[in-house]
Amino acid sequence: TPTATPSPTETPTPVPGSTPTPGPPPSPPEDTNPSFSPDGTRILFISTRDTGNSDVWIMNIDGSKAVNLTNDSPFDASPRFSSDGKKIVFERSDQGKDNIWSMNADGSGQTNVTNSGFDENTPSWSPDGSKIMFNASLKSSYEIFLMGSDGSNQTNITQSLNDDQAPDWSSDGKKLAFISNRRGDNKLFDVFVMNADGSGQTALTQDAGNNFAPRFSPDGAKIVFSSNKDGNFKVYVMNADGGNVKKLTNLSSLDAYADWSPDGKSLALHSLRDGNYEVYVMNADGSGPRRLTNDPADDSEPAWSPDGKRIAFTAKRDGKFQIYVMNADGTSAVNVSNSSFNDWG
Repeated sequence: TPTATPSPTETPTPVPGSTPTPGPPPSPPEDTNPSFSPDGTRILFISTRDTGNSDVWIMNIDGSKAVNLTNDSPFDASPRFSSDGKKIVFERSDQGKDNIWSMNADGSGQTNVTNSGFDENTPSWSPDGSKIMFNASLKSSYEIFLMGSDGSNQTNITQSLNDDQAPDWSSDGKKLAFISNRRGDNKLFDVFVMNADGSGQTALTQDAGNNFAPRFSPDGAKIVFSSNKDGNFKVYVMNADGGNVKKLTNLSSLDAYADWSPDGKSLALHSLRDGNYEVYVMNADGSGPRRLTNDPADDSEPAWSPDGKRIAFTAKRDGKFQIYVMNADGTSAVNVSNSSFNDWG
């Protein structure tokens, strides 16, 4: 089911209650961040080009050989490759319920791996591909679940009876960062960490603002996140234990959705500092910010290729959302989806 979004194109987390919303959504408001295959040769995305409905598509990074993998009437979203590139997990909304599905990378073998009475969404693979993490909406809370890659042993690992969302794996698969509004009565979201089995849940932020989109650095030593504790949303970084918090962006405009480069030396983000969403890159310590896109339309939600040489992003340059790929320095931006319909990645 569509949810509120903190970006011009997609949803980073399920939003059952009051959560930060630093940007206007399109319709449908689903995760639109294009994702690369582990070998960097293909891109997964969501498109309405065939059926008028959101389906999971795959294409080469130059836009060639675009194939509709699901091609069905339900609403499909949030596709992600397994670490070996052989499987894809995604969210399917059918008859008023969201469930987690998996399929082979060619679209065959589509299987409902949760098949419960709850709403489940935003799945992601463990780094070794043996487990799938997802969010599930219970009667009064949003919880984080873990299961085997085949859907076995589905386990609620947060069990806080609050809203626990936006989980992110550490690269070694031992830790999870997430956000939760379990603190007091103000329902503000803090960044938490826990072990991958749900033990050791610890709040890393406890301040007068909403914190969201935590992302472990590739070496697991740091966590980047966005917070509005000082007004508009800014990008912050801290040690993985919550120490040494540092504000990386300090303008009056919104800066959000920072994503680490594969080598951990840079951060890509989208920013409103120029009056519309543009893609920026900066050093991991916040120095050397560089605008990579420069267009009157919104350019947002950048994703690094596995080798760090390219960045994919979503743009609304022709009045519709399309997937672009550019070099990591911002040169040679190309519309690789280039259809007459909306594409969500």
